[in-house]
Amino acid sequence: DRIPELLSDIEIPCEVKILGSGPEEEDLKRRFDDAKPSAHTVELVGRVDDVVPYLDWSDAAFMPSRNELNPVFVWEAWARGRPVVATDLPAFEDLRTSGPVLTFTGAASLRSALGIVSSDG
Repeated sequence: DRIPELLSDIEIPCEVKILGSGPEEEDLKRRFDDAKPSAHTVELVGRVDDVVPYLDWSDAAFMPSRNELNPVFVWEAWARGRPVVATDLPAFEDLRTSGPVLTFTGAASLRSALGIVSSDG
């Protein structure tokens, strides 16, 4: 639910594929539909059985989570050679000791992290 707001403050064109489904999916679709036109492309993919093709497609895994413990998705991203851009939470700070995790607290640090992981940057 944080992605529309986070992207509204980012000038770097982003192509985001959101994997998974849940109770907020329809509201999220509506929020993206209502958003002002931007340089970003967002696709709500839904539930997938295999994340590998999506990780291989991406420059990084993006996890703007509000809460996390030890997300398996981080380890899956690393197994495919992808860094993780994530919210500044204790779980992600701990994971930084094991692999590439760039954390952000707001628009400025998110812009910096995206610039680092971008295939264009």
